[in-house]
Amino acid sequence: AAGSFANMMEVEVEHKESKGELLQKKLEDIRALEETDVEEAIKRYKAIIALVDEDGEIVAEKTAAIYALGELYAQKGRHQDLRNFIVDTRPFFSTIAKAKTAKILKELLNIFGRIPETEKLQAEFCKDTILWCEKEGRSFLKQRVQARLASLLLGMQQYKDALALINKLVKDVKKI
Repeated sequence: AAGSFANMMEVEVEHKESKGELLQKKLEDIRALEETDVEEAIKRYKAIIALVDEDGEIVAEKTAAIYALGELYAQKGRHQDLRNFIVDTRPFFSTIAKAKTAKILKELLNIFGRIPETEKLQAEFCKDTILWCEKEGRSFLKQRVQARLASLLLGMQQYKDALALINKLVKDVKKI
């Protein structure tokens, strides 16, 4: 009986590996599709991101799809779609570690930052994300986004708002 249990575990491990490998292959196929059919590529990325992953075994593949879709939106200058996509991804963030969420969100903000002439939209998005962080109890991520917002405000020459935010951020950090 012990031997059959070990065989079952091997089959299960092989199945998990093949699921991740299968998704990696699909991601490669979607990247190739980006050149010929952007809308279909977007649809397929979203399908991977929407997959149910109760065991957390395909987080890396879903994360790769998130980054790839973010990059695609940025390359095509679809800043509103990128903003909406990041907001729509929040339910996924509640299923993974807070540190992983922070890493993904930071990269998405960096991607967003590469789109020219979107500073105002980025600032609005940061404000919205700060409220979400407060609601979700993600204080470190909130502080990171506040720092990003302060930087954006300084770049937009909104010095009074930027300094007020920086002072609030300094007080919050001192509490830690």
